[in-house]
Amino acid sequence: MEQRMKSDYLEKQLFEFATHFEGANEQITSESISFWRGSINRLFKQKVTLISMVIITLIILGAIIIPFGKEALVLVQDPRIQNLPPKIPFLSNMGIFDGFRGGADAYAKVGVERFYFFGTDELGRDIFLRLWFGMRTSLLIALIVTTSELVIGSVIGGISGYIGGTVDIIIQRIIEILVNIPTLIVMMVLTLAMGASFTTLVLALVIFGWIGFSRLVRAQILKYKELEFVLAAKTLGANPLRIMFQHLLPNMLSTFVVALTLSFPAVILSEAYYTLLGMGLPISNISLGQLIVQNVGKLTTYASQLIIPTIFMATISLTFNLFGNGLRDALDPKMKDR
Repeated sequence: MEQRMKSDYLEKQLFEFATHFEGANEQITSESISFWRGSINRLFKQKVTLISMVIITLIILGAIIIPFGKEALVLVQDPRIQNLPPKIPFLSNMGIFDGFRGGADAYAKVGVERFYFFGTDELGRDIFLRLWFGMRTSLLIALIVTTSELVIGSVIGGISGYIGGTVDIIIQRIIEILVNIPTLIVMMVLTLAMGASFTTLVLALVIFGWIGFSRLVRAQILKYKELEFVLAAKTLGANPLRIMFQHLLPNMLSTFVVALTLSFPAVILSEAYYTLLGMGLPISNISLGQLIVQNVGKLTTYASQLIIPTIFMATISLTFNLFGNGLRDALDPKMKDR
């Protein structure tokens, strides 16, 4: 008996202190971060999105600063220096944008010492200055149109989605009717009634543009309004406006930001499209679309006058779309591990 007890005895050298405890896997050891901080972290990991953001920032700053206080110079005409080719310091020493045309220095030929970065047009106006002035106009149109579309679409979509029932059915049937009305016909009617102007163009773009935002907001409202935090607010007696502006709309903020970013290039391209058809801005208003349309026939003679504004238009469209797509991924919590 005593011998068996000794054999059952285990020496303490056979054991080690425990380094792992039950439930340790369930402990949260990483730092807790907010939604917006996590989104910013994901955004800064996307190089293409960051490059697009830098380009957009430079374009906006250029459109604000470069034409500032130079509105009168945009209209200055000097037939003596008409259709000069681009000439840029430093690059001209390397034979690039050196102001030569047909093997001859076009600037020396007319006795001009000033550099015109993008050259001059048929009336001797500085294309560089006109392009940035047009950029400012196009960005302003995009800002006004997208903001108006967002406000109108949020109100109508919010009412439709939150109230539901008969109100929702009526609003959706009206939207279906509006969608089937050709936008070009409406633009023609407005132009005939009000004339081609800044206001006419903005009104024509907003009059149907809010529909997309309305459907987006309605879908988000239907998604959130039956969730626990909204039901809790209703139980506590919160009125519909409080629920809408304090609980529902803040949760859709990221969706709004992405939608606005992606809408900017669409508005700028629409402005160019209507200007090409003769229903956009009048000639007295300079925009990117106006500069492209005015120089469509110069591709074989003075190609730079058409190519340069076209490149700027393409750059805006590409960078805003890339930034919008990257922003959408950054604001999506599901992308945090990718």
